[in-house]
Amino acid sequence: AQSPSASSSASARPKWWTYDDFSGPADEKARPQLKQLMVILEDAKAAYGRDVNLYDLLQLKQLCERHALKVKPKTSNSRDAMFRTAIKGAVEAIENGSTMLGSDPVEDFLNGLAVALGVPPSRGAAISNGEVAARCRASLLQAVVFSRTGEDIEFNMTLIKIDNLLTALPFQENAPEIEVITSSLNNRMTGEERKKIVAAFPQGREENLAMLKQMLNL
Repeated sequence: AQSPSASSSASARPKWWTYDDFSGPADEKARPQLKQLMVILEDAKAAYGRDVNLYDLLQLKQLCERHALKVKPKTSNSRDAMFRTAIKGAVEAIENGSTMLGSDPVEDFLNGLAVALGVPPSRGAAISNGEVAARCRASLLQAVVFSRTGEDIEFNMTLIKIDNLLTALPFQENAPEIEVITSSLNNRMTGEERKKIVAAFPQGREENLAMLKQMLNL
């Protein structure tokens, strides 16, 4: 049996987190290229007047993975900001029905980038859960608007996006963000509207339907 600490450390990992390190020997020949890429990423706003680019992050992950190297961002805030950008890009791709970012499966991109940047699993889970929760809450409120205005196609498409998101980036069991969604939806929709959302939600994955009911306090 797992010790309590082993069990809690497993539950702190995102479900998409499947490895803690890159395989193979480290190849330091790629270090100058990585350093140059990190300068671009960390100084994007000041030097280039733009936000961190998702495809720069994809290149960073692939370089680190190919050469079994890791990088050290200047601060944990800088590290978290880069990873949050990646999560937001992943959320957008998933909602639109894609399972890939560039040539990488979304989950592998996130796991590899977290390893490359030195994001601890629990921090990766917190950032992922926070972004997914914010998007689920916004989408549920949008679904209510579509329901009230009779926009049935948009209503159903919004629920499909939530289902896609919960499939690719699921919350861990008893994640506190679910309770935050539930409390923030209080008084924002009627009991009938909640039931309509559940009835129209894709029925293919029982765990997603159960998660939705939890968010809607049903």
